[in-house]
Amino acid sequence: MIFLEKIKDFFKTHNRVSNTYFVIILILIASIPFSKFGISVSEFLLPAVWIITLNFKEKFKTLFSNKVALIFISIFILYCIGLIYSTDLTQGLKKVKIKLPLLLFPFIFASIPSFSKQQIKVILLFLVFIIFAKTIQTTSIIFFSDNPYDDIRKISTKLSHIRFSIFIVFSIFVVIYYAFIKEKLTKYKIIASVLIAWFILSLFIIQSITGIIIFFTVSYVFIFYLSIKNKKNIFISLSILLPVSIIIYLFFSITNFYDTETYNFASLEKQTINGNEYLHDTINQTIENGHFVGLYFCRKELKNNWNSVSKIKYDSFDNIGHEIKYTLIRYLTSKGYRKDSIGVYQLNSQDISNIENGIANCRFYNKYNFNNRIYKIIWQFDIYQKGGNPSGHSVTQRFEFLKTAFNLIKDNAIFGVGTGDINKKLIAQYEKDKSVLLPKFRIGTHNQYVTIAISLGIIGLLWIVFAITYPFFKNKKYKQMLPSALFLISLISMLNEDTWETQISVTFFALFYALLIIGKNNGNNNEKNNF
Repeated sequence: MIFLEKIKDFFKTHNRVSNTYFVIILILIASIPFSKFGISVSEFLLPAVWIITLNFKEKFKTLFSNKVALIFISIFILYCIGLIYSTDLTQGLKKVKIKLPLLLFPFIFASIPSFSKQQIKVILLFLVFIIFAKTIQTTSIIFFSDNPYDDIRKISTKLSHIRFSIFIVFSIFVVIYYAFIKEKLTKYKIIASVLIAWFILSLFIIQSITGIIIFFTVSYVFIFYLSIKNKKNIFISLSILLPVSIIIYLFFSITNFYDTETYNFASLEKQTINGNEYLHDTINQTIENGHFVGLYFCRKELKNNWNSVSKIKYDSFDNIGHEIKYTLIRYLTSKGYRKDSIGVYQLNSQDISNIENGIANCRFYNKYNFNNRIYKIIWQFDIYQKGGNPSGHSVTQRFEFLKTAFNLIKDNAIFGVGTGDINKKLIAQYEKDKSVLLPKFRIGTHNQYVTIAISLGIIGLLWIVFAITYPFFKNKKYKQMLPSALFLISLISMLNEDTWETQISVTFFALFYALLIIGKNNGNNNEKNNF
């Protein structure tokens, strides 16, 4: 009853129109990680309410007095201009439709009375609750699902694990801000600490390297700033310890990866225990857990014995679509077994099930181990630098994305290829470059800055970077923690993800950027430095 009374009092302190916008924003936030339909409905309701409430003269007057909002809105206008010299207008209109939040939110928030501090607080804490609910859902699937996931990051098809991790990182800083900096509510500090720990753990559970890097980078920036500002030894120590710890961890991970067994290739055994000939590919230096994949291979014994223990035949495909013979070879190597009858005989029922489910290394059976994600990345780099095809390798295939993108940019440097032609032009460039990537992996650049440069050229990229950064510095948001966190998270994430190419991610960015950075007199402008 007390809770209901508080809700009633909350809505009584704000007028009906403000409450209407407020409720729509809450519905939108609840939809971001769960429902694209909910996002679309909310984004339709906002301008509908704006129109229904009339008072257009005052709204436009307020809008045009907010120069930073107009500069930010120019981003959307630039994409519309890019339609003029696009040959694929249908695709261009789809791209512009996705970018609509870049117009909608700054337009709405800059032309209506701003939300109160209390409303902004509820909006941000509601986001934390929704993201918490999503982490519970995701981890429940991971731990209790019987589905064989060769890659834990594929667990969610509706929300990219990278975008999800970005939402988690921002939620962490929201909790830090309200529990430890803004209000310093002692009675909630234990709950807040547990929640922060859970969010950080969730980043490792979903194994998002991007999210983890963003979290530690933004944290480091804040720690470094505090060490300079407060001249406290603990902050100075942390600002030194954090990067050193990461470097040491990576050094030992790489060293352990290349800690291989020693062979005298000239004296390798020629035959199996059954008298069949071994094939030793000494040129193939690929390794699994320190063992060479190319050594001690007997196809005859491997095929016959595997077919006798597995329902999936040697020349068929595993449960995730890979040729099972290659999964089998890698798995045996990772166990330190030879690729012959004895090697297959040593496999237990769990090993056989792992191979059938596409697990190519015995260590990957423990899908919750973050070290395995680091191992996979090192393995990808090892394969790539040895001339292997990076197709399907989430990290190293990005080098091919960028190489193709830069070749395309060189030929269209000033104004780009247009809003609608990026996909068509990229596909053509892959063909022109004779890319080693398989056709199904010839996708976007996974770098928003590069994607912008392809579409709108260097001029467009420079203007958009200006339009993002100008409101942040003009409104002096660098003095406040949450706008600074959002700003840094957004800019860093765009280095490794096409964050404006999906409805979910561009909505998240535009909504909170407009709410915390662009919205005029949003309740935070007059606050002192709150770091």
